[in-house]
Amino acid sequence: MAVRAGAWTVVAAGLAPSLLHPLSTLAAHEGRPSRTASLTLDPVPGEILVRFDEIPDEARLADVAAVLPEFIRWEAYAHPAQSVARGNVPVSAHPLALRRRLRIDPAADVTAAAARVAGIPGVTWAEPNGRTHTAAVPADPMYAQQYGPQRIGCEAAWDITAGGSARVVLAVADTGLNFGHQDLQEHFAWTNVDEIADNGVDDDGNGYVDDARGYDFYNDDATLDDVHGHGTHVAGTAAARLANDKGIAGVAGNVTVMPLKVFSDTGGGTWEAIELAVYYAVDNGATLLNYSGGGYSGSAGLAEAVEYAYARGMTIVAAAGNGDTDQPFYPAAYDPVLAVMAVNRRDNRYSSSNYGAWLDVGAPGVDIQATYVPNADSYGSLTGTSMASPHVAGVVALLYSVRPDLTVDEITALLRDTALDLGDPGFDELYGYGRVRADEALVAAGATPIPCGHIALVKAVCRKGTVKSKVRLADETYAGHAVLIGINGENHRAAFTRGRRWTRAKLNEGGYAGETTLTLTTPGGCVEPIVVNCD
Repeated sequence: MAVRAGAWTVVAAGLAPSLLHPLSTLAAHEGRPSRTASLTLDPVPGEILVRFDEIPDEARLADVAAVLPEFIRWEAYAHPAQSVARGNVPVSAHPLALRRRLRIDPAADVTAAAARVAGIPGVTWAEPNGRTHTAAVPADPMYAQQYGPQRIGCEAAWDITAGGSARVVLAVADTGLNFGHQDLQEHFAWTNVDEIADNGVDDDGNGYVDDARGYDFYNDDATLDDVHGHGTHVAGTAAARLANDKGIAGVAGNVTVMPLKVFSDTGGGTWEAIELAVYYAVDNGATLLNYSGGGYSGSAGLAEAVEYAYARGMTIVAAAGNGDTDQPFYPAAYDPVLAVMAVNRRDNRYSSSNYGAWLDVGAPGVDIQATYVPNADSYGSLTGTSMASPHVAGVVALLYSVRPDLTVDEITALLRDTALDLGDPGFDELYGYGRVRADEALVAAGATPIPCGHIALVKAVCRKGTVKSKVRLADETYAGHAVLIGINGENHRAAFTRGRRWTRAKLNEGGYAGETTLTLTTPGGCVEPIVVNCD
């Protein structure tokens, strides 16, 4: 239900046919005219992205430069080196080996220059680098109720897999991350184990210096700290730690997050930045990627990056945009990408959410409370399809936690088939297939609660009124599942998080006295009591 070709390219000769068909004209809804005045490409001065039919040698690059009086220099990409370092596709097969960034005089007409380059034999396509933007709208920062996970069925889903598995890597391509936030600890962020942080050396030889925690593709460095707040909010919505007695609960609160910076500190980005982030995520083993941003023009380079991810089994989830228009918003509108519109707490469409035949599903996106900047205990409320997208990304992460064998197409089908139908019966252009349901999707994927016999309460003590307990899983099959540890009849949810062999869940609760009874209850219905003395 989505289109692949961007609304604007200089030339597209040589791309795969699936990327080249003309953009469909989507009919405006009655009383909801299509708004196109502000949907043109916003080019970055002096930057042209060029793809060649073959890996260009110096002679080829010199031939192109000769037709441009405004030429400054060519710049190559590091990703082919990255691919070799990771044991993935060889340099000759990596799409970025065929690409170069062309720098010209910033005062020159970049669109006209790109058109001249596109007409040179051996050039597949050439286009100005365009600007993108986040898809969030600030709301009341004191709004304290987090309704999204409950609305999409996370409580029932957590009885099957509590926040998912840390083996699932969710790349968040955004404004960076507040690494010190209290709700984003406990093995939250991905690490590149082959890179030493902050030593100024490319230790793993992948072409990126100090990318120990990811990379900033907007500024071309390894500084990933979030100044804006959008990225921290998105990451927390998807994966803030579950059952940690702090702040909020992310939809997939046990998965690992790979922070990739593709926006500036004011929320503006470029097509090139998100393209490079997609390649990095795929080449470094990310399971899925969330991008809560985009633009209306699309780009040939982004279309290629999306196909690269799709061919290698990485799901991309993206915001549908906040323009109240049926104009396709990219990358959400590309066919392999899950396009997410926004609803409020009553499942009514967010009035500014984009719509059209390219939508997939909806999720809560109005007044969403989540982690924020600048402090360890900062929380804030934001509104937009930016906030809806990570809800869906969290559900996808849960699905991959229980079924790592799922394909991108199977993930898409599960979300569409189990969504709560909204609007007109069946698919419609305002709501897509409906609002996502985490619990229904997991059941449809064949996920089952942890059975008896796989789990045991191996330790329980009480010292100075504080009950401490530890649960162990017999094997790694059900890592990420939830259990309930009851203390005198009051249940506390505990989740299996990263530990020795991924097998332990802990609970630490104070305020008890005298003889205290603990009960372990698994989602499969097993109950195991144990009594401790808190005197």
